[in-house]
Amino acid sequence: MTKKTTRKSPSEIVPEENEVIFFVSNERGTCATKDGSVSIPMRIIKIKGKDQTWSLHEGKKPDGFWDAMDELRVVIEDDDGIQDEVPLLPFLTTRLLKYLKSSTNEKSNLDSCYFAHHLFGIKDFNNSYENDDWHTHLVMVDNTPQPGVLILLLKSKKETIDGHPTCSGQVSHVAMCLGNDLYLSKGGLSGELFVTTLDHLKKLYDGSVVIQCINKKLSEQVKTLYEKHKDDADKLYAELKALGDS
Repeated sequence: MTKKTTRKSPSEIVPEENEVIFFVSNERGTCATKDGSVSIPMRIIKIKGKDQTWSLHEGKKPDGFWDAMDELRVVIEDDDGIQDEVPLLPFLTTRLLKYLKSSTNEKSNLDSCYFAHHLFGIKDFNNSYENDDWHTHLVMVDNTPQPGVLILLLKSKKETIDGHPTCSGQVSHVAMCLGNDLYLSKGGLSGELFVTTLDHLKKLYDGSVVIQCINKKLSEQVKTLYEKHKDDADKLYAELKALGDS
């Protein structure tokens, strides 16, 4: 749930005061492996403030841009120029804003796995999803993940005793679904954030199996808040935002 109303229009969605829009434009760029052996198309990401706009891929940002920013929305533009706000829970947009405001040195310590877990506030990540903290299952063609859900790319399929897919030592990449077959992730320790489709991610990171992954503890926290404030959207929003600040 978001406090603001989603707007669809061929015209530009304008950020409000002290708000930044993480804008996934319909312009295309390219993303490649370090050795250049594989290259895929990606969406150009633009950072929009009330008075300034700049491309995330240019590696530059105006001085003082982030100083007054305390809200963030993610907006996707389709090929017809229609813009739509992505319905991410507030704690995800809060943590994405924290990441964008962090220093280059802090960002360089995060690969795709650690970036994804930074968004979900998961600490002491041990590079394994084979425990009681996670719901995991194969993503089928007719089962597109909801915005805000993590997906894991695996190099090959391996099953546990109970038949559920496992991913110990096989994860090649982690990304977060934004909807419309677009996924947000980070290109290695020194890479920047980028957005592309699932097929292109699978090609870039040699991922033959896709697993949808939901943190049980986080799911229970969110579920509890929804039940607690089902009749009060403002309190629900405030506590979900506080969850992102913790």
